[in-house]
Order: sequence, then structure tokens, then C-alpha cells
Amino acid sequence: MMRGTILAFDFRTGEGKISGEDGNRYSFAGGEWHGGGQPVANQSVDFEASERDALAVYPVRSAVGQYERNRIAAALLAFFLGGLGIHKFYMNKPGAGVIMLLGGLFGWILIFPVILVCLVALVESIIYVTMTDETFDATYIQGNKSWF
Repeated sequence: MMRGTILAFDFRTGEGKISGEDGNRYSFAGGEWHGGGQPVANQSVDFEASERDALAVYPVRSAVGQYERNRIAAALLAFFLGGLGIHKFYMNKPGAGVIMLLGGLFGWILIFPVILVCLVALVESIIYVTMTDETFDATYIQGNKSWF
């Protein structure tokens, strides 16, 4: 096994590139991915090197086996304080957090922005609860996705 970092993954073609710890680049097919969710750029992985191909690609977990951000905590924050965008700040998405905060605080003037912000927060809380820890981590933490 070798460690490396995903450089890119194209969802359309199902192909990606990994930079191995040996300094070489390896191609891999989506069928070689053995993690939850989809592979994302800058994700640390273990893989078997075969000439220029990466086989049996697995995501690497943190040293203690925990994710930096907990999906259940994010879901609870989205459900109870989502109208203020607190879950976005928790997930280190300050731009999205500010948008939701401003919409929640000042949107009452037009009513529609408050309803929209609360609806987005509700949908996101449901999404967070229904996905796996691996998918949440790959999509929102390592994948840096801000919105559903």
C-alpha cells in the first residue's frame, strides 16, 4: 500500500489522478474507489500502485478515526439555528454563513428571504442526517461544498 493525495476526479468519465508519496502520478478508475461517497480533490488515500495505475483506492481517516466536523452536530445546528446560518460557520463556510445570517436577520422586511433561508436550512439538516459520515466528510468537508 502507498499513500497519496487525489489531484482530481472527473465524475463524468469516472477517472481520476493521484499524486503518490513517491512523487509519481497514478491514474485510477471510479471502480477502484472503495470509500463512501465520491473521491474529491485533496483527499488523502491509500492505494496499491501498479505501474502508472492506482488500484484499490481507500480514503484515509484522521488519526483518531473522527472527522473534523460532525454531521449530526451540523444537522442539529441547521435544524435549530439554520435561519441564522450557524451550521455554515460550524462547517467553515463563512461566505454561505454570512448570506444566511443576513437573509435571516434582515429578510423579515421582505418575508421571502427568511422563508427561503429557513427552508434551505431544513433541507440541509435532512440531507446531513441521511448521509453517511464518509459521504458528509467527502462532500462538505474535504470537497468544500457549501450548499446542497
